[in-house]
Amino acid sequence: MRLQSPDGKYVYWVHAIKDGKQIIPSLFNDDKDTIPLYEQIYCLAGLTQYYRVTGDEQVLSDIEKTIAFMDAYYWDDAPKDPVMQGYFSHISPVTFSSADVSALNKFKKNWNSVGDHLPAYLENLYLGTYNPKYLKRLDECGRMIAKHFPDKDSPFVFERFDRYWVPDLTYAWQQNYGVVGHNLKIGWCLTRLYYLTGEESFLKTAGHCADEMMVYGEDLRRGGWYDVIGRKPDPKTGRYEFTWHDRKAWWQQEQGILAYYILYAATKNDKYLDAARYGAAFYNLAFLDHDDGGTFFEAQSDGTPYLLGDRADKGSHSKSGYHDTELAYFSHLYINLLVKRRPVTLYFRANPRAVEWTFYVQPISLPAGAVELRAVTVDGKPYSSFNSKEMSIQLTRSEAPMEITATLTPVKATEETR
Repeated sequence: MRLQSPDGKYVYWVHAIKDGKQIIPSLFNDDKDTIPLYEQIYCLAGLTQYYRVTGDEQVLSDIEKTIAFMDAYYWDDAPKDPVMQGYFSHISPVTFSSADVSALNKFKKNWNSVGDHLPAYLENLYLGTYNPKYLKRLDECGRMIAKHFPDKDSPFVFERFDRYWVPDLTYAWQQNYGVVGHNLKIGWCLTRLYYLTGEESFLKTAGHCADEMMVYGEDLRRGGWYDVIGRKPDPKTGRYEFTWHDRKAWWQQEQGILAYYILYAATKNDKYLDAARYGAAFYNLAFLDHDDGGTFFEAQSDGTPYLLGDRADKGSHSKSGYHDTELAYFSHLYINLLVKRRPVTLYFRANPRAVEWTFYVQPISLPAGAVELRAVTVDGKPYSSFNSKEMSIQLTRSEAPMEITATLTPVKATEETR
């Protein structure tokens, strides 16, 4: 599914393979006959995590060339006005220009094209390389979100824009509706970015989004978070009405659980810890398929699985293992390192290299000084060449993969907090 430009500068990824043939443009709904940026973004999610586990230089090269492709063809540089910068959401598979797609997606920016870089790969890539250009782009995307997405007249953020960041409230299915999970994801991601940059406006925006969703997006009676809700109250009822239904999607529960866990770690406000735990309880009750494995796509408002049509499928264009795996991974780290204050051991298999090199093992953004690397083993033996505060390991030259364990320990850990 990997394509490389003739000059070797760029890598990009096809939409599908059918009957042995590569299909470059999307076949799906609003993205049809384009290369949507979110598909390129999510191709990097697994590759970046694989790089973190192995330090594989060829995989890193593909990641860097994919980012170069996105920056070359999706990035709106806006040299006369940097405030207008951002990523376009779609380009033509023929010309690689956003000018050559249908009016629906021509020169458009949205949450997926700007915000999804951070959770899918960019934060992880920065922590694995400490390349300052990735932190710069993280900061740029965070500032775009904090500036353009919040709406002072609605509890729900704007999600779609033209190239000049004018909100688009007429786009296909989206219209003037808010996706609860995107509001929660902003709460999660901007708190993560706050840990990396110390920028207070990120934490302020994150807290605002999370607080609004406690009122307008959460089911306070039964648990969990709803799907799509009108961004403005209905003129007849005065309520923020459900757009189509009151069901709940699996991925939006992930965003809520993780947003409130990390906000609790950042603020120590118990309301966030309670929200995270209530959300986790509803997720475990409603979404885990204990008979056949995996998770359900949607649950009804009372937690009964919704199994009609494509919602009965465990996998589809919109659903695979990403959100499930991410939820388990981040929950494990947040609960143990930041809430319970307990050590976590991570496992790596570093690829052979002909030179000495530095291997970074900090898995997620963390409060400064809150966690340190306490112990390392290489091929089953204690290993002392590491930097505990930097959470890095100095590896020697090797001809075979190295099995590594890294134990991260909260500073001044207690056996258990609340």
